[in-house]
Amino acid sequence: MLKPNYRKLILTIGICAGICTSNTSFAKDFGTYGDTYPVVEINFIEAIQSKLQAMIDSGEWETFKKKYVEETMEGFKRPNGTELPHATANRTRLVDPSIILEMDIQMPDGKYIARKGDYINPLKQMGISHPLAFIDGDDPKQVEWAIKMREKNPKTFIVLVSGNWYDLSVKHKFQFWFDQTGEFINRLDIKKTPSYVIQQDLRLKVDEIAL
Repeated sequence: MLKPNYRKLILTIGICAGICTSNTSFAKDFGTYGDTYPVVEINFIEAIQSKLQAMIDSGEWETFKKKYVEETMEGFKRPNGTELPHATANRTRLVDPSIILEMDIQMPDGKYIARKGDYINPLKQMGISHPLAFIDGDDPKQVEWAIKMREKNPKTFIVLVSGNWYDLSVKHKFQFWFDQTGEFINRLDIKKTPSYVIQQDLRLKVDEIAL
């Protein structure tokens, strides 16, 4: 498991925070007092380092660092997902993943692979070799169901539409996946969870399961 390196990122954020909180003291107008002389430019790096050292000395830096790491890790483990309704009845749908091209696809030598308006089924070029189980990771019943499906077919990929994929992976000692962008949900026309997807000829068989 990769260990995230937060040190440089935290330092950058800390510096930015120092800059932002220092702006008011640098910009304040104190008026004119007596004769004026050319302003000696303050070393900007030294000003940042001074601000950072003050945060360290006061303990503010450790508090900020701890909070930032916790929030970053929480976002990593539990990304923004997609809210889908839970299936209330068993239903099977056959989905045609074909698309209609909106533009020509041309090779560098000028030859056309496909033309605008062509009907393309991606399963002809690359099929789905692994069953996909889409679940709400916050629903224990769906998690249990998906694990049983994986036990029946170890090639099954369990894909979360919401929930904490990281904790589930650690707990059950195998990889859970997460469709953060919703790309697979849209392409495979997933409407409810849990859903189990396999390829059937040149279409996709989507089983919605009521638990």
